[in-house]
Amino acid sequence: MTRQRLCPHALPFTLVALLWSASSGAAQSPRVSYSLSAILDADNHELHGSGTITLRNTTSSTLNELWFHLYLNAFENDQTLFYRSAFKRARGGGTPSTWGNIELTALDVDGDDVLGSLADHSPDDPSDRTDLRVGLSTPIAAGARARVRVTWTAKLPQLVTRTGFERDFHFLGQWFPKLAKLDDDGTWQHFAFHPYSEFHANFGDYDVSIDVPQQMVVGASGVLHESSTETGRARYQYRAENVHDFAWVAWPEFDEETRRVGAVSVRVLYPPGHERNLDRTWRAIEHGLPYYAQHYGPYPYPSLTVVHPPRFAADAGGMEYPTLITTGGRWYEGWLAQTVEQVTLHELAHQWFYGLVASDEHRWPFLDEGLASYADSNALHSLFGAGSGLSLPGLQVSALAYYRWLGQVYGHDAAVGLRAAEFPTFNHLGALVYGRTTSLLHTWSRVYGPSFDDALQRYAREQHFQSPTPATFLATIGEGIGNTGAEQLRSALFDKGWVDYEVVRLDCVAGGASSDVSDVTDGSTAGSAETYVGRALLVRRGTLQLPVDVELIDATGKRYASRWDGRAEWHQVDYAGESELVGAVIDPQRAILVDQDLTNNARTAKRKSNVSTLGVFTFFTQLLLHWLGA
Repeated sequence: MTRQRLCPHALPFTLVALLWSASSGAAQSPRVSYSLSAILDADNHELHGSGTITLRNTTSSTLNELWFHLYLNAFENDQTLFYRSAFKRARGGGTPSTWGNIELTALDVDGDDVLGSLADHSPDDPSDRTDLRVGLSTPIAAGARARVRVTWTAKLPQLVTRTGFERDFHFLGQWFPKLAKLDDDGTWQHFAFHPYSEFHANFGDYDVSIDVPQQMVVGASGVLHESSTETGRARYQYRAENVHDFAWVAWPEFDEETRRVGAVSVRVLYPPGHERNLDRTWRAIEHGLPYYAQHYGPYPYPSLTVVHPPRFAADAGGMEYPTLITTGGRWYEGWLAQTVEQVTLHELAHQWFYGLVASDEHRWPFLDEGLASYADSNALHSLFGAGSGLSLPGLQVSALAYYRWLGQVYGHDAAVGLRAAEFPTFNHLGALVYGRTTSLLHTWSRVYGPSFDDALQRYAREQHFQSPTPATFLATIGEGIGNTGAEQLRSALFDKGWVDYEVVRLDCVAGGASSDVSDVTDGSTAGSAETYVGRALLVRRGTLQLPVDVELIDATGKRYASRWDGRAEWHQVDYAGESELVGAVIDPQRAILVDQDLTNNARTAKRKSNVSTLGVFTFFTQLLLHWLGA
């Protein structure tokens, strides 16, 4: 028997924690802690688990029940909530060829056997067993501590929704009986596993022993503290503090590489032959960790594991767990687009928006996926510039342009701020939660500038470990940009707020001597040269009232800037000058990314023979750039 103790990160972790605690929300004492043991039968794709869950009732209420999320039961047959609708499939949720489940074989609370009081099914759903109540014969008083001892067997499904097995690859997500989130008022935030939803739980400490065949390479949440081998088996002990989930992976063929990025030890597991994607993964991590720390608060954990699954197990890619993320991409995709960097930076952003700022992903997915998408689009732009999505000779497309397009497709169909299960299709959830939220936040950033960015960063830092709600988010934004701007954002998120600016008319006539038109300029005169007077008539359709820049262009290419507060439905911009007015553009800097139709943001005057070629060329060149950009 060989044994190795590994505790190399204690000092760096302490330093990071001290820096973090001085600049962000304080961590709460763990309400729940897990000490678990897992034995993987890789041949039969089964896991045998046991352990103790320690629950501290820090609420003022007496607890008469517990609620467990047994999410592997979503994959036990085709009649679960996750599967019974053929039109409600998402997040890699294909039908597995091998079903899986989780069965509790022993359950007691402080010595009282309560397995018999475990509910047979989720509330009001006899076909689903993912959200189960346990009645307590001895209530847990306010301020008391209870020890829940549990033993279970988990049969893994064929890889689906980032959990299960494929060949000899095993990814373990939602593999243990997990308590639902206990709120401060003593209520449980419990819900069955809907195919559009993800997860929500209390922060806690995890001490997990993982026993696998010796040839397996293992990666997991937290820090490896001890490892040993004996008779063809290997055992790894991982610990993670102040996290709200724990996942792990095992595959014998992983290559690996470890680097320090600041105070964080980063370990990348990747398939053989993916060295180019490994380089791109490191590029994203080494840029993203300090970038997100600067904007959203220091990363307070000593380790991060990044998993690039093999191609045959690609459904495990693109997922986030505390201190462990999975990325993805084919070996050749690095030659075509920033796919690997985008996936890696998005999942890394989840270490803040989901990991540290742990909002309820079931009730408000936009606070998770939307803010993570906004963060990754900024990180991608800071890394790649205009070609953050695709960069080819003569063609650069930003990641933000893709998010904008995605959000516009379904912008009128549903509100962004719906519960996950309320979206009519997963396409709607993806377009609105990811795409439209990103476009909205970029719009507010461009309209309100540093005041908005500072408020968003303050929200991220102050809400570490706090599980904030939309009310908290909007209140913090309002402190930065004012209540009017925050109310407009609330409308955009929850009321399907929208806007479309249009230049509906452009007129220009010869006005005689410049002294004749001094009343429509600043009162100055320019001698006896012939002058022109003109106007641009603008309309704002929709419910959002956002201030916007307007630019007039004369026949020489000269531009005249003004600002419209966007409150009225109609607005007129007057012009007077020595050259004919040839064009008008609303929002020349493309600040309003949620403008419904960019093609009507500009207009030319009726062309006359004396309008210069330069003026027309200048106008249409600017218009083309406006349409193409984000």
